[in-house]
Amino acid sequence: MNTQNYTSTTDIRLSAKLYYGLPAIITNDGVSTDDNGRKIIKAGTPVGGVTSFLDDETAKLSLYTAPAASSGDSGSGSGSTSTTTTPTVQGIVLHDTDVTAGDTSTTVMILGIVGLKMVDDETQALLTADIQAALPHILFPNR
Repeated sequence: MNTQNYTSTTDIRLSAKLYYGLPAIITNDGVSTDDNGRKIIKAGTPVGGVTSFLDDETAKLSLYTAPAASSGDSGSGSGSTSTTTTPTVQGIVLHDTDVTAGDTSTTVMILGIVGLKMVDDETQALLTADIQAALPHILFPNR
């Protein structure tokens, strides 16, 4: 006998009409396994990558982690810096996305209004002031 699970999707938008999202390929790099053995990227999670998914529809995005802060001139002074491999935050995941099986397609919001109270606490912590500033077309009111 077949059984079906019916669940509702988490909607973090304050207005379903005032947003713009695009399909993107997302990896499970850096995603921890939950208590059920699944790898879920929560709605509202910032994602990014080296290649812009706006310019290249085959670009793969992953969980965005800010690059480690550099200590200025206190280094060996080798002068070798690599700006082409620094990932940038490009948007936020619109709905909870299961990436247990690997790369999958999801909607990434690039414009809209996200209610921070609609985002779970762990994901809220990822939406730092720097992340919010890097996404100027997304508003994050505390509603």
